[in-house]
Amino acid sequence: MNALGVWFMVYTDPQSAYADVEAGNLDSMNTVPTSALSTFESDDQVQAVNEPGNVSQSFTFAANQKHFSLDDEGRLRRAAVSMAIDREQIIDKVSNGTNTPAVDFTAPLIPGYSESVPGNEVLQYNPDKANTESSDDAAKQDYQQAQEILFKDLPAVPLWYANNKGVAAKNVKGFTLTWQGIEDYRNMTKE
Repeated sequence: MNALGVWFMVYTDPQSAYADVEAGNLDSMNTVPTSALSTFESDDQVQAVNEPGNVSQSFTFAANQKHFSLDDEGRLRRAAVSMAIDREQIIDKVSNGTNTPAVDFTAPLIPGYSESVPGNEVLQYNPDKANTESSDDAAKQDYQQAQEILFKDLPAVPLWYANNKGVAAKNVKGFTLTWQGIEDYRNMTKE
């Protein structure tokens, strides 16, 4: 940023951009290089943001796949697969804890998100139950009821929500990321 407005810099390597944020040569970036995922929040040379974003990661089952179709057997198998996944461990190992385990079909920033939709226990890591699984405002309620159906049929298995991650130089004030994971330039100032 300067007195005339905002300068945008294009980097082909996020590590170089991160180094420039640390040195105060770049004001902010709305990503964190993989090499810094385990340290950026404790890096005293930057301001760090790591909060739930609006992206939900999942994988799907082919509904016409034998033993995984939309019948009782398929529902039980999909639920068992889901409960056999240790989302917390995957997040810790793959992204150094910078994502959020899924508890809903939508991300936390999406209107209608709820941590307590009936049926979402199929997203909790429970290897013992996975081996023996046999458990069979108005718009927001409709939305959650639709998710209850999704949790019963489980056509996709939510894994985690990609957090918005970013850093800013220490001399930048008002650094935040929007719900879209983009810097809120209107509120940023530089000392």
